[in-house]
Amino acid sequence: MSERKNMFTLENEKELDIAWCPGCGNFGILNILKKALEEMEEITPNNFVLVSGIGQAAKIPHYFKNNAFNGLHGRTLPVAFA
Repeated sequence: MSERKNMFTLENEKELDIAWCPGCGNFGILNILKKALEEMEEITPNNFVLVSGIGQAAKIPHYFKNNAFNGLHGRTLPVAFA
């Protein structure tokens, strides 16, 4: 699994201005999602899409190295299945 470590992490992650407040639960979600994706060997950044709506939690795809799409508020699932 060592070759998969940081597979979904942006190269400039340390330079990013993350839009969440210190202590926000979104940091935990971001880290757990990255760890889970690294453990799933069949998923790579090239064959994975994060779909989100709007708002602070919807910024999670911006902090991954993979394909992403931001849909309208309340319309994330229809866009993900289209």
